[in-house]
Amino acid sequence: AHLAELSDKAWEDEASREELFSKVSDTFLEFLLKSLPAIGIPPISGVDDDVAYTIDGLDMSGFVIEKENVNIEVTPRSDVQSTTWDGTVLRLSATDMRAQFAKVMWSYRQNYFPYMSGQGVAGATISGVNMEMSFKLVRQSLIVDDAGINDGSNAKKPAMKQTLVPRLVLEKNSLEMECIELSEKGSTIGW
Repeated sequence: AHLAELSDKAWEDEASREELFSKVSDTFLEFLLKSLPAIGIPPISGVDDDVAYTIDGLDMSGFVIEKENVNIEVTPRSDVQSTTWDGTVLRLSATDMRAQFAKVMWSYRQNYFPYMSGQGVAGATISGVNMEMSFKLVRQSLIVDDAGINDGSNAKKPAMKQTLVPRLVLEKNSLEMECIELSEKGSTIGW
């Protein structure tokens, strides 16, 4: 309820806007920190220059995000009311994130003579990770009846009508990484 009141006041009152951004920023950061460890990263594999490789053991639990590096921009009302508005209403960014991966497993296999192969474990540290997400407001067409949104069943219903409803959708999602450092912890190489 408090956030709803703040959002109503935020259009006109600078102090309310700052408090709202602070609360939304805290919530966004909390969401990121709780969600990142649960995000599974599947093994990465492929073939490059006729060498097959696999990297496994990556997880998001080692990510560090500082609150002061999280930025939230809400499109001002004046931009929303202009004729050049592109629909973007919210931008979230986090800069200078870093992460440590304690046990990254790797392997490779040459597909040509002398058919070398190897595998091992390494530690990895990444830094300078920047993330940006922007959200756009779009109109979605829905068929509704007197009782609400059509559930898609074939049951007889009152007269249906089509209506446009606003929907927030992800417009842009980018992730950049400046540096990765690897430290080998053990390996075998053979042919």
